[in-house]
Amino acid sequence: MLQMSCHPLPRFGLLLLLILSLGGCSFTRIGYQNLDWFINWKLRDYVSLDREQRRWLAAEVNQHLAWHCSSELPRYRVHLLALREQATSPSVEPSELQAFTPVVEQEAARTLERLVPTISGLISRLDDRQISAIERNLAKQNREMRARYLVPDLEEQNRQRSARTQERLETWLGRLTPAQKQRVDEWAIQLEGHTDIWLDNREHWQTELLSLLQQREQPWLETGVRSLLLEPETNWSEAYRAQREQNSLLLATMLSDVLRMAEPRQRQHLERRATSLLEDLDKIRCTATG
Repeated sequence: MLQMSCHPLPRFGLLLLLILSLGGCSFTRIGYQNLDWFINWKLRDYVSLDREQRRWLAAEVNQHLAWHCSSELPRYRVHLLALREQATSPSVEPSELQAFTPVVEQEAARTLERLVPTISGLISRLDDRQISAIERNLAKQNREMRARYLVPDLEEQNRQRSARTQERLETWLGRLTPAQKQRVDEWAIQLEGHTDIWLDNREHWQTELLSLLQQREQPWLETGVRSLLLEPETNWSEAYRAQREQNSLLLATMLSDVLRMAEPRQRQHLERRATSLLEDLDKIRCTATG
């Protein structure tokens, strides 16, 4: 998806957490088929494009969506089938969930590689006023995120983290048991104090992006965009690098435990939702790339 989210893509668990975050299967089809609108809507959070820029971007986005629909969605279906089988099995080891990491990385890289020329082209079309707007909006967003995630005391941060995750899990498992809720609470506490490291690293990545935007007339612009999107780890702090490795294991272990404790009704609920998602993907109609 083409958007100025300006933070490294979360790789481990991306596919699984994307599924968990979807509010309903009908959204999958309706939302995907309106991604062009959604992309432009999200882009307005950071910068307003003029009419010529919007027309150029619309044509680019339509080409990308046609390619992604015809070439990538069938690949995703294979991965989702494997994930459904794994998630509905009697027990899933953390290592099995983590095995999806290289799969997600490869799929993300395929799409991002395809987007590099378009993102570079859009950046090169921005003027100084638009670059300043991006910088202001990123700073505003960072202040809001720090207020949301860091101002509450640690106990409240942990409670909010657990509540958000429980809500996503219940979308796919139905009502969680007390034991499952307690396990999510324990996981949330394990992440205590990690948010500031994540935000610091996110803002460091944005600094690199803003530096690239200021040098957008340079011939190596596309190379810089490719590095930012496909090699974000080159700009990670050591603290963030260590945190990511630890957090991926903590997440996989928590999800493994929650699935292991799942009751028959929850497994049935999960299988129905996963099947509906797959059926919804099958109903998406791709447009021609020409």
